[in-house]
Amino acid sequence: MADNLVLKNDDTTVQGTVRTDDVGGVHVPASKIVLGPDGVDAGFVSAGNPLPVGDAGGSLTVDGSVSLAGALPAGTNLIGRTAASPDSDVVYQGATALAPKFAAISAGSAGANTLVAAVPGKRIRVLGVVLVCAGSVALKFQSGTATDLTGAMAMSANGGFAPPASPFGQFQTTAGEALVLHLSAASAVGGWLSYVEAA
Repeated sequence: MADNLVLKNDDTTVQGTVRTDDVGGVHVPASKIVLGPDGVDAGFVSAGNPLPVGDAGGSLTVDGSVSLAGALPAGTNLIGRTAASPDSDVVYQGATALAPKFAAISAGSAGANTLVAAVPGKRIRVLGVVLVCAGSVALKFQSGTATDLTGAMAMSANGGFAPPASPFGQFQTTAGEALVLHLSAASAVGGWLSYVEAA
């Protein structure tokens, strides 16, 4: 049996053809989807009039790959704030990309030693730090010269620390204040730190 049915109003006059698919000798009608609510013809589904898809307030599961019709806008845009892979060039604060910065630690004076100068409107968020003390000294990190960010840490000669770096930050200053290393006595302290300027 061939596909399609020819409609006649008698034995000879053809009225039209209905599209069908011959499946095992049975004509299965082939049809198009028309959009619109009851009583409304919003046109056939096409590339310019696509079939709406909703998640009913839930989520959609896609098996396989997803192709985008257009390119994502250039810049630091994220989809759902998800990074496809770790990025060594940026740390994200929400959807804002922050470039890590680095500073050497070279302090030795008793009292306040500025490690990173104040940046207007920005907090100095320390991601990683390594330091070694030449002599015995108690040290602490401060925001400016008034707010302690850590407690006083007693170090012996040639002692120090190097906690694992954290993308969340070890500690941070108040916005617009410098990062300061306070020493209880004059003693050479060296090392380095990584940080971002966070809003």
